[in-house]
Amino acid sequence: MIKTLTFAIVHFSVAFGVGYALTGSVAVGGAIALLEPALNTVAYFFHEKLWERIRARRPTPVRRASRPGLDLFAQLKEGVTMRIDTGLAEKGPRPVARGLAELIADTYPL
Repeated sequence: MIKTLTFAIVHFSVAFGVGYALTGSVAVGGAIALLEPALNTVAYFFHEKLWERIRARRPTPVRRASRPGLDLFAQLKEGVTMRIDTGLAEKGPRPVARGLAELIADTYPL
């Protein structure tokens, strides 16, 4: 907050200095120092609204794994544990293999 306040002081000082330098009037310099930041704030609001519209029109980028197979590994790690537990409850290795095949088919359908 202190940094924000010190920047506001600098901003008002620059606005006053420019107004005073151009007109030689303390009153005009003071008016500019008060008016310019207020108008700048309103302009910033509309500037942000414009950029929100621009961003909304852009397609969402496709999320990719940083390394090939990373997503598959993460999904398999979670899904295999669940499917193996289920398969073992059904007694035998075939249900486990079937569960793994189903997981891969569900995750990456053709």
